[in-house]
Amino acid sequence: MGRQSTRANKNIYQICREECELTREKASEMMTGVSASRIEKIEYNLQDPTPYDIVQMADCYK
Repeated sequence: MGRQSTRANKNIYQICREECELTREKASEMMTGVSASRIEKIEYNLQDPTPYDIVQMADCYK
């Protein structure tokens, strides 16, 4: 498994992914059309998630 983030200001997407013990790579493999780099940009608030991204993450992270 990849390194665990030590960032203090995690957003809800990162918190949920980490609670499922998923790396960005593994999560992206479980989603359709959402790359690991896109997940990273969403988690670091560099890009806003589309409704499609949110649905994919919700299904993946339960």
